[in-house]
Amino acid sequence: MTWHDSNQFCRSKNSSLISIHDQKTNNLFAVFSPLDKSIPFVNYNYYWIGMNTLSGNGLYEWSDGTKTEFTNFAPDTIDGKVINKDVYQPGKCVTMRSAVFRSIPIDQGVSDIAGLWHISDCGDQNGFICAKHFEI
Repeated sequence: MTWHDSNQFCRSKNSSLISIHDQKTNNLFAVFSPLDKSIPFVNYNYYWIGMNTLSGNGLYEWSDGTKTEFTNFAPDTIDGKVINKDVYQPGKCVTMRSAVFRSIPIDQGVSDIAGLWHISDCGDQNGFICAKHFEI
């Protein structure tokens, strides 16, 4: 699904796309595999997380409104910094690289490591993970 469709699906289930606030949680979700592999043309090596820059202020923020306290962008991305709105950016939504069903050849770069986040076109087809947030 696209980022927008994934976000809408999560919201319809009274949840949101996952937001990640520390390395331990990031590591946990890096080995998670989104469900429903019957959908054709969906890239399950990557899945949508709630991080995006759709608000128009140029900052990457969580779709659930929680504070951005942690990021894990691949080295070839813009790590949560203000983006020049006059310069085309290739994507405004963020995916995470999954470790499931994947082996990384030795000659590939560090940006291909599971758990790293990648700026993606919001219209790309990827898996996704919803999460419910509970107040304690």
